[in-house]
Amino acid sequence: MDALSGSGELRGSWTSLVAVLLVLSTSFSASLMPILSMTQGASEPSVVYEWSSASSMILPRASPVALILTSGDILVIGGISTNGPTATTEIFDSEALVWKPGPTMNSARVGHTATLLDDGTVLVTGGESGKGTVASAEIIDVVRGGALPVGSMYFARSGHAASPLPDGRVLISGGTDWTSGTWYQAEAYNPSTHSFEPAGSMQHTRMLFTMHLLASGDVLAVGGDIVGTSEMFDPATGVWADAVPMGCGRYEFAAAELEDGRIVVAGGMDDGVVMSSAEIYDPTSNSWTSAGDMTQPRMRFSLTGLSDGKLIAAGSSSSGGSTDTTEMFCVKNMVWTASADMIKDRGAHGAVMMTDGSVCVIGGRSGEVPLSSVEILVETQVEPPVTEPCRPIDLVPLVLSVASELRGHSENGLIAKLIVAQYALDAGDIVLCLETMDDFYNQLHGLFMSGHLSDGGITLLYTGYASVVECLGGTPLPEIP
Repeated sequence: MDALSGSGELRGSWTSLVAVLLVLSTSFSASLMPILSMTQGASEPSVVYEWSSASSMILPRASPVALILTSGDILVIGGISTNGPTATTEIFDSEALVWKPGPTMNSARVGHTATLLDDGTVLVTGGESGKGTVASAEIIDVVRGGALPVGSMYFARSGHAASPLPDGRVLISGGTDWTSGTWYQAEAYNPSTHSFEPAGSMQHTRMLFTMHLLASGDVLAVGGDIVGTSEMFDPATGVWADAVPMGCGRYEFAAAELEDGRIVVAGGMDDGVVMSSAEIYDPTSNSWTSAGDMTQPRMRFSLTGLSDGKLIAAGSSSSGGSTDTTEMFCVKNMVWTASADMIKDRGAHGAVMMTDGSVCVIGGRSGEVPLSSVEILVETQVEPPVTEPCRPIDLVPLVLSVASELRGHSENGLIAKLIVAQYALDAGDIVLCLETMDDFYNQLHGLFMSGHLSDGGITLLYTGYASVVECLGGTPLPEIP
């Protein structure tokens, strides 16, 4: 039944409900018990994610390339600064948490690639210099403090992709020079000769796409065309072959590799439309399946792994502006859930998972303005108190604690149901109270499945719901997965 129809006093406006809530909160404040524990003892700690400011870079940078060095420090390369593409690099000391200048490249670059080599140096290829697309490549040696030019690629490339190969070479493919077209041709950098060699031709031209080294040693190229194709490169034969296509075309999307070898791609643009859809590739079955929809469309954003196996999608930059919103992808149930907002709106930024499991987002742009600011997503373990709630009104603080996830449009209904249930309990109508608590559960279920509650949030509220129902002698509905 509709819980709100069971109490005549609560048929007024939400303003009336707020007033009732204030009265109830006052009358119950002396006896409100600590929240969330089972009778057998404290429940498992929950994880709270928060963004904190880190020291800013020396230069503002949009579209930089960021990667983790073997030392655990972060190297940030090139990008667009205040006066256009820059040749500078910076290093974030992961212990001192400060930035220092890195080696200056021989060419300014944006739209380039950077790949960590087996010897700890970094190969940088192509990009836009401010004077056109370049074919040049160079090795950045952070230890020795220099940038050494190496042989040029066969093609000037921007918006291309790079992937390490099992034999130590680096595969380069796709991209464009913005005048001659988009490239089929691929090439590989050989570190033993410091030169490039042909690596066959792709089946499709691609730009603004991704490549992924699979456990098999093959390389999967994904998207960057109008129909969502993917294809595989066999390093042993040097041959490219079509693979199973995605469900749609994608440019400027984000991709991340899961611990089990699967690959998640999300967002991007298709036919001028920014998308929220996501897909997941399984190498064992050579298949793409839906990975649900993000809570909002995103392009030029980051998708980064977390230490618990989840993914965090952060920011976005498009003609509609930039955003500070983030969301998490839970692999277990294929659900995207709104997460804590960043301190600054940004897109076209760099992002890495640091050696301690924290995620660092770097620079980017706010609107059209390059940023120097840096933020780190920190996981905090929160130990729950040791007493369980036994009345519907005891759950109000829990609902308010996850209100930021609900973004202001769902907590009112949840609190209203708790008020109705509390009135029924005070009137001695246990049946109506339990029915209303089940209505509360059903709304929780809907919010979780639609991505408006995180795993931590749903665990918090379901545990409180179950505790109240059990205290009232009822049987809780099944745990929400």
